[in-house]
Amino acid sequence: MNTRMQNRRFYCKAATIGSLLLVLSTTASAVDIVEMRKNIQDDLNGTVNGYALVIKKGNATQAWKKGWAIRPVDVAGGQAMSPGTRSFIASVTKTITAVATLQLLEANNLSVIEKISNWLPNEWVKGPGIGQLTFRDLLQHKTGFNQIFGNLSDEQKENWGNDWDGLEWIVANGAIPGDSYSYKNANFALLRVIIPKLWKASGAPDADFTGITSGNNGLLYVIYVTNHIFNPSGIDVGASCTASQFYQPQARGYDATNPNEAGVMSETSWAGCGGHAGLRLSARDLARFMVHLDNGTLLSPAWRFVMDYYRLGWSNSSNTNDNGRKDKWWHGGAWNKSSNRGYRACVMKYPDNVVAALVINSRTEGKGACTMLKDGFNNAP
Repeated sequence: MNTRMQNRRFYCKAATIGSLLLVLSTTASAVDIVEMRKNIQDDLNGTVNGYALVIKKGNATQAWKKGWAIRPVDVAGGQAMSPGTRSFIASVTKTITAVATLQLLEANNLSVIEKISNWLPNEWVKGPGIGQLTFRDLLQHKTGFNQIFGNLSDEQKENWGNDWDGLEWIVANGAIPGDSYSYKNANFALLRVIIPKLWKASGAPDADFTGITSGNNGLLYVIYVTNHIFNPSGIDVGASCTASQFYQPQARGYDATNPNEAGVMSETSWAGCGGHAGLRLSARDLARFMVHLDNGTLLSPAWRFVMDYYRLGWSNSSNTNDNGRKDKWWHGGAWNKSSNRGYRACVMKYPDNVVAALVINSRTEGKGACTMLKDGFNNAP
């Protein structure tokens, strides 16, 4: 069966099941988001430097914040955390990248089983197995990249990276298509390079650029997600990977156990911006993104079904047995720096049109961010 016929059958099946899923989703039980918010607060208090939490259910919103976005040790008087404070979201970027990829596959009449090789830079050497890799392989971390990395010499590992040059080396080195799940940032970093080419091929009026290079692929990625994800979600400012170019205030990363420690800012060059990590968004921004993902603004029911069913852009543990429940999809983010400083983030969607977003500007002491969001829901009446 040729790829075109496979794509057609895949899309028709997804459309049928996706429409059914939309009908069935209205039967979920209710949850008290006030109690949910209190549960999550109880887990957060005393375990982090600062946080912002937003929970939405239809027109109802629960939002809370606590602690410093920027401590007085860094800025006179300090700046308090708020639901609108931008923070480094680390790998939560992957969920946004997955949505962008699925939008563009639909726009180009392709499916997730499309091979990626034609969408890589023409000048890149394609190593063994690259020609068989599909978009689903990348989105599910089933490329063998992490397994390959584990067998490299220290000298070879110096060539590996999530910027343009590092990804070019990875592609030339090869892949193991359909290998078992093994998380690796390079899978989604490659999508940052591919997204502009898909965008251009879609014929969208705003795809008025020529050439995709090491210098502009990150910027093109940010422009695409701003135009096609953030703006439709009511997020009023695009996202940047470079702190000096970003709107203030922006949370700095801290050590929650040392209140006198200065903060740190994450910096990413445009050559490695987006795809796998790098974006800076607030809890309010992320909640708006999740609402519009859930309500069909960003993806049709068929493509939301594909995303959820295959856990594309979601944690591989999503929709698995969680205290007898299989009803949640999420992705977390973590970034660690010296002196126990860092950032944490998580987005999650639940039954009954409930979504939540949590950003933390430190490492957590105890439960992780996504565990807090899961437990908060499970323990709410």
